[in-house]
Amino acid sequence: MTKNTVLRNTNDEIMLIPEEAVNIIRACFDRSDESNWIMGDTVNVLRDELCKRRGDWDRLTRRAAIEGRCDESTVRDRASMASFFQPADRTEFELSYHQFRACKSSGRDLWRTYAERAVKSADDYAGRAAPVSVIRAWIAQDKNGKPKELPWLVQARRIVRACISAAENQEASDEWANACREFYRKAAEILPEELDK
Repeated sequence: MTKNTVLRNTNDEIMLIPEEAVNIIRACFDRSDESNWIMGDTVNVLRDELCKRRGDWDRLTRRAAIEGRCDESTVRDRASMASFFQPADRTEFELSYHQFRACKSSGRDLWRTYAERAVKSADDYAGRAAPVSVIRAWIAQDKNGKPKELPWLVQARRIVRACISAAENQEASDEWANACREFYRKAAEILPEELDK
């Protein structure tokens, strides 16, 4: 007979979670892409089998979070992702769990478009699918009609502005001011149009 982890609900009835499911959830502690999908699939099966009354889902996610050594929101995220992307979807595209999540934010009708675009753009990203920040920028651009700034570019502009300010500071040493000017010159060679914005 299989051991069960007991979880009581508010009606003093006992909800049994099969020990094999608990072991699977515990094994997902490494948070690899595969583990994320396994945890989500396992929790969804448990939900279908055990959640019959109001509040059961909350108790199940709480217990899975304890067993999986994670937050309840993590358990809910894994379950949501696993029900949104069927196993066939996951193998169709060579994307990470987080890239799939970025594509999911575009909705049920468009996620596949962004997944295909991410995979096709691999030549632009050293043979890998487009990173999460790029996928999110595409989605934001398509929703708003204007491009979203990539986080690294926003950060690069801030650094360059700080260097310009430091180079112009009268109290800065000549060595420091020259280093800042050199940094700006190099950045302007690499990203001339982007730094003017």
